[in-house]
Amino acid sequence: MGKITGNNNINVDGNHNNVNINHYGAEKIKTIVEDHQHDSDIHLTTDQQFTLSEEIKKIADMMDGIDGINYYQKIFGLLKKKFKVPKYSLIKQSNFNEAVKYIKAQKNIYRRKIRSYNATKFKEITIPLIIIRWKYLGRDDNELILFASEKLCKKITDIKKLSANDIDTLYDRVYYLKK
Repeated sequence: MGKITGNNNINVDGNHNNVNINHYGAEKIKTIVEDHQHDSDIHLTTDQQFTLSEEIKKIADMMDGIDGINYYQKIFGLLKKKFKVPKYSLIKQSNFNEAVKYIKAQKNIYRRKIRSYNATKFKEITIPLIIIRWKYLGRDDNELILFASEKLCKKITDIKKLSANDIDTLYDRVYYLKK
């Protein structure tokens, strides 16, 4: 099929199934551009960005020297992937709490990873977390020793003398307690 003649506004080429619409004047080319501009009404505030950055820095510092991986970069990459954004600053403000929870979950994953590399460092990191949680629950320090003895089914006189596995078990038991 050839061209349809007329006012030349529409040309149909049957060989390639192309349809060309001729507009009066120069052709307009439309380009779709993704906007990666930060909008302070929608995206994370600078305070929220700082909070996330500090939480990620805690993980990176905790993992420093463990296996040569740049955890600062890795966690930022995971965060961007989770929220499908090219820059973490483009996470929506409405997703801030979810982002904080995600980073805290990552911290727990990497805290456990330390156990297989360095039991001493694992204990140094985890024991203070247990004590902080215990105090947050409004419990007495002496009760922690009794609680640990009961949950681990052994007489405990000092939490610092527990194995890394026992510390990890105690961590889980303390964090499952409700206030």
